[in-house]
Amino acid sequence: GGSKSRWWSVGNHLGVAGLVSAVLSFFFVPILFGIIGIALGHQAVIRGKKGLGWTAMILSVVLAVVGTVLGGYWGYLLTL
Repeated sequence: GGSKSRWWSVGNHLGVAGLVSAVLSFFFVPILFGIIGIALGHQAVIRGKKGLGWTAMILSVVLAVVGTVLGGYWGYLLTL
């Protein structure tokens, strides 16, 4: 009981939501989901989940940039 409730704190919820948003930013609307992932990761850091929060923020930036570049490239290829 106690360990589960400690693990599923608000910071963990925010961190996991940030990671999910980071992954979504690779596939759908990279800028929007990237910003959401950064914000959620930042809130996780504020709530004491530094590792999870920083991971969410870094992945959000990287996957949003890669998703944007690949999306642009894919769009270019569709016009050929």
